[in-house]
Amino acid sequence: MFIKNNKLFKVTIALLLSIQINVVNAEEVLKLEITEETKATALNNMNYLMAQSLVKAKEKLSKDGKFYPFGAALFGGGKVRYVWADVGVEPEKLPSPALALPAIRKTLHVNAVNEQIVASAVYYILEDEKSDGTIQSKIVVELEHLPGVAVARAIEFETVNGVIMYGRAGEQEYSPKVFFKSDLVLDAGSKTEK
Repeated sequence: MFIKNNKLFKVTIALLLSIQINVVNAEEVLKLEITEETKATALNNMNYLMAQSLVKAKEKLSKDGKFYPFGAALFGGGKVRYVWADVGVEPEKLPSPALALPAIRKTLHVNAVNEQIVASAVYYILEDEKSDGTIQSKIVVELEHLPGVAVARAIEFETVNGVIMYGRAGEQEYSPKVFFKSDLVLDAGSKTEK
């Protein structure tokens, strides 16, 4: 049986996945013990967010051969919205991607503290030099969920004759950079953008 790419199917899947999204008060997060069930729910929600948002990274990569760091936020109803640091800025005036990452994380953090989002993703490209001197590029996705579950995923890629070829992927847990307790003064004007 083949599933056609139709709107009804996408809406049905989105509704089914949004049922599993649990909104928890940010203060309660610090008191939560992350059980296997909680972690499984968090991973489901983070997988959903990555499935929805990785498309944007791949589109930009296919079009431009690279992309500027950006963020994605999952709201309680299953809606995904984006944080674009490069919108409206001339490419030559953009700060280095390393400077954009803290700003993207802070924007997502403000929304997390305001209890507006249940999961976040931060996308960027990491380049490492291999032992043979060639550059290995990776899409890195920092995924986080409200209970404090945080997983970084990396997908290797290279451009061969103008075509993006994806390679190995891996993941590793890390300390949250978005869903953590802070003494941040909330700014009501800080919201994620489409």
